[in-house]
Amino acid sequence: MSISMIVKKTAVPPGPGPGPPAAYLTYIDADFQDDLYSDVWGDGNFVYAACESGGLRSYSVDVSGNLTYIDADVQGGGYSGVWSDGSFIYIAGGGGGIHSYSVDGSGNLTYIDTDDQGVDYEKVWGDGTYIYVACGVGGIISYSVDGSGNLTYISTNNDQGGSYDKIWGDGNFIYAACGGNGLRTYSVDGSGNLTYIDTDDQGYSYYDVWGDGTFIYCACYNGGLMTYSVDGSGILTFIDRDTQGENYYSVWGDGDFIYVANSFDGLRTYSVDESGILTYIDTDDQGENYYAVWGDGTFIYVANSFKGLMSYSVGLPDTVTHDNLTFILLGDANWFTQSITTNTAPDALQAGAITDGEASRLELFNEIPDGEHRTLEFYWSSSSEFDYDFLELHVNGVFIASISGDEAFTSYSHVISSSDKLYLEYNKDGSDLGGDDTA
Repeated sequence: MSISMIVKKTAVPPGPGPGPPAAYLTYIDADFQDDLYSDVWGDGNFVYAACESGGLRSYSVDVSGNLTYIDADVQGGGYSGVWSDGSFIYIAGGGGGIHSYSVDGSGNLTYIDTDDQGVDYEKVWGDGTYIYVACGVGGIISYSVDGSGNLTYISTNNDQGGSYDKIWGDGNFIYAACGGNGLRTYSVDGSGNLTYIDTDDQGYSYYDVWGDGTFIYCACYNGGLMTYSVDGSGILTFIDRDTQGENYYSVWGDGDFIYVANSFDGLRTYSVDESGILTYIDTDDQGENYYAVWGDGTFIYVANSFKGLMSYSVGLPDTVTHDNLTFILLGDANWFTQSITTNTAPDALQAGAITDGEASRLELFNEIPDGEHRTLEFYWSSSSEFDYDFLELHVNGVFIASISGDEAFTSYSHVISSSDKLYLEYNKDGSDLGGDDTA
């Protein structure tokens, strides 16, 4: 395939920029000890997974990101949320209340205490002074904890109704993702009592909330990733939304990039600019359901329902330069430059060697100036199993065109803007081959 760019509005294409961001995902490892993995957190020493009827599980991680299972403890079922303050580990135990644990230097768990106010304990978080639990239709419950890890119930706030799914705070306010009732803010007094402040609802199902000290981010199951600002009084202002499909379930960030666990659609990365505007970067999907995401500054961890605890690294992608354009290499095998099969140019890019059920993707690193458009013109060809193995063009995740079978080089063009994500992908079905089995 040979690629060239025809420029509109300016005389020459933009020169090479800073290159792709270091936010491309590489899957490392997974460990599954049976049962549904629903949440993940860590304390800098160990990584913990909340596992429905399987209880609390502890893991170590080596310098390469490989996971080793250590221990488990279960005090009834329904383990749906986990958080640690560095001293104790706290579990939102569904219909079984909140549990506290200690962990020794080897990662072995010791159960300490439980409190149950008779509601559904879904997710847990703390601010260093109090522990807060999102309890579905039961609202937000606050707790204190003593030096031995024993819990004391303080109060419940459910004045606004609805379902409280996730909870997080920034040291100033408490934020609750409330399903179909939007994002809510609360203040907390010196005794741990909560006062409702504000709600914003953009009409989607708010499943998770997290912030980086500048903006607040919400994972909205059917609405994508959202950004908010919050003023000194706790009043919310909606900024931006990006969706690459549905199933946005959990959100977390490392100060550089934002990560979203997308249930049936894998793990996604985003950047955010100084105004809170989101830019989608990458996705990796190893199958099953990505329920929760957290990182320790070195690796990213995912609680995946039936694949267990997963680890990822994040960094710069592999790239190739062709006709003064930079392409990001993704998929099961990298595209490469060759000079045997070409159109009129001295060389062309060819899909990596893949087998049945795999894909080789070539993604354009978009350097078009903001607000402008370009026409990307390229020549493509294929030698593959007709109507089963395809070379496809996608823009912003939407299928545009494809070729299959024995196709000689033909010209194709498509107008793209500065915000568009364009890629070509050669993909094979589950069996057989045809021609040279490439594009």
